[in-house]
Amino acid sequence: MLLNSFLFALTIVPSAFAIKKTEAQSWIPFNTDNFTSHTELITQRHKLSFDLFWAHHEDEIEFGFAAKGRQGWIAFGPSLIGEMKGSDIIWGYTDPLDKKFKVQDRFMKLDAIISIDKVQNLEVISGEQNENGTAFTFKRKYMLCNEEDLPILSTQRFIFAAGFSNERNLHEDRGTMEVQLGGKFNSPCINENIKNVANTEEKKSSAQKSVFINLINVLGIFLFILAFQI
Repeated sequence: MLLNSFLFALTIVPSAFAIKKTEAQSWIPFNTDNFTSHTELITQRHKLSFDLFWAHHEDEIEFGFAAKGRQGWIAFGPSLIGEMKGSDIIWGYTDPLDKKFKVQDRFMKLDAIISIDKVQNLEVISGEQNENGTAFTFKRKYMLCNEEDLPILSTQRFIFAAGFSNERNLHEDRGTMEVQLGGKFNSPCINENIKNVANTEEKKSSAQKSVFINLINVLGIFLFILAFQI
C-alpha cells in the first residue's frame, strides 16, 4: 500500500496570483478571487477531479475544495506519508438527518476508523452541495500540534477522496499528491500517533522485502539442487 501511494504521488507546483474561474470552474459557488493559488487533484483509479484553492494569511491558511458533479461527500487533508491511516481529514457532506451541509474536522486512526475531532480546529467559511457538485471553504492554523491534527507545511502531501453518497463513509475513489503550498511554515511537531503510522508502514515494507529475498534464496537453492539431478 505504501509503495502504491508513492508511485501515484505527484508533486504539484502552484500558480501565484489571484485566481479567476475558468469556464469549467464557473459552477463553483465560492469566490475564487479570495485565493492566490490553485491546483487540480486527480484520483488514482477513476481519475476523479478536484479543484484545490488556497491563500496564505499571517498564521493560518485558507482552503477552497470543490468537486464537479459529485453529490456525495468529498474530503481531503494533510498526510505524513500519503496514506489514509493517520491522516487529518476535512470532510464536507450533506447531513442525511437535517439536510444541512456540514464541514467537519476528522481524523483517521491506525485502525482505519474515521472519527470526528474532539476540537474542531477550523473556521468554516462556506459549504454547498447542489446539482452541479460539492464545494466548501475554511481557514485553519498552520501549527496544530495535537493527537488529531497535522501541521500544514510549505511542501505538503495530501490525501483526497469522494464518496458514493452522503450516508456512508465508503469512498468511490481516492488519491494522494504532494503540493508546493509555499509559505514558510515547516513545523517540527509531529504527534506520536503519526510517528506510529510511519514506523508501522516502514516495518511492513521491510517485512515484505525480507519475504521476497527469502523466496529468491529458496528458489536459488531449488534450482541448484535440480541442476545436479539432471
